[in-house]
Amino acid sequence: MRILMLGNSLTFANGMPRMLAELTGAEVVYHTRGGARLSEQLNPKTKLGARTQAALTQEHWDYAVLQEMSHGPGFFAGTFFVQRGAAVCDNTGEWSGADPLCHLGLPAGQRSSFRQGLGL
Repeated sequence: MRILMLGNSLTFANGMPRMLAELTGAEVVYHTRGGARLSEQLNPKTKLGARTQAALTQEHWDYAVLQEMSHGPGFFAGTFFVQRGAAVCDNTGEWSGADPLCHLGLPAGQRSSFRQGLGL
């Protein structure tokens, strides 16, 4: 099994790719940059985006883990972020057969407002 993780420091901090590899037995590759937004990962005109797009289109992945910046504008709009994330995840099916997984990191101070925005 091969997993590609796309994100920022919330994806690579604390050895998350290593832990995921140990838990699943998968080969885990991560494309990250501290402070990166998912839009940078999906933009082939950026260095990170070009690398990511090449990996997504030229290599086989079983899963692509997508992580957006935790304090971007979407977090203040609750359902907007989830809808936007779902739309991005829906489009990843074109990438080497990868099933998308959205990784949502919430800063502690925003958890209750995010839950309220989702009606939870």
